[in-house]
Amino acid sequence: MKKNLYLILILLIVLVGCSQTVEEKYEEATKLLGEGEIEKGSSVVRELDSDYKETQKLIDYVEVYTKYEEHGDNPTDYSPVAKLLNSKFPEGYEGVLKEEVESLREQVITLREGYSIKLLKEVLGNINDEDFEAAKEIIDEHNIKHEDINDIRNFVLSRYYGRQFLKYRDMRYNLKALEYKYAIDPEYDGLFKNTILNHVYFGIEHRDEIKERIESTKENIEVLESMPSDPSIGMTAEEVKESSWGEPREVNKTTTANGVREQWVYYNQRYIYLEDGIVTTIRE
Repeated sequence: MKKNLYLILILLIVLVGCSQTVEEKYEEATKLLGEGEIEKGSSVVRELDSDYKETQKLIDYVEVYTKYEEHGDNPTDYSPVAKLLNSKFPEGYEGVLKEEVESLREQVITLREGYSIKLLKEVLGNINDEDFEAAKEIIDEHNIKHEDINDIRNFVLSRYYGRQFLKYRDMRYNLKALEYKYAIDPEYDGLFKNTILNHVYFGIEHRDEIKERIESTKENIEVLESMPSDPSIGMTAEEVKESSWGEPREVNKTTTANGVREQWVYYNQRYIYLEDGIVTTIRE
């Protein structure tokens, strides 16, 4: 009986000793991470069970901080870091690394703002050079933080699609240009104010005229889309008849062992060639 009690006592001592060792490692890891010793802290964290206290949060912090360090001090897009940080440590986190997380969050916010200013300067330079394609590319690829960015974005996209319309004569580009123009705040008072508002009111007396043009452009697009399309390679014979060319004035058909070939003749020396009822060639 005494022997059993002795064994139980030894087992309890061992268990308590192990628990203290885990706690000591946990405290050591927390201390190292708090002091910015990420590599050393990470090494200790790996020895802990993720279910022990806030060990998983220590693991998360190492992941976020490592991604933060990958970006370095050079101006770069810290959006991925901010996204990871917010997913691992939502606003209001009150855990063991509260101070460290808030400090890192402030650093990321500061760096993001600095990077946004850098990008915004590039966009404004593109606007000054009337390179709206380059400005659009920057705006599309980056989440720029600035109070004027929405109206600047609408201005850039309106000018970009306006030029696309002039180049391709596609009414859908014109519609986009008008919609982005209409989305600009009519009382905009930010960067490039005169340039942007001059664009909004160019050729009109009232902003409502833009809305009227949007509606009329939509109607024109609907009319165009309802019209028959031009014939194209791969159409069937029936689809050609329903196209803008309609029925041919003459059909020359040749039947061979390899199938049926047809030449459809239209006015103005236009021809469509079909093989087994499928368009293969169009000559104008």
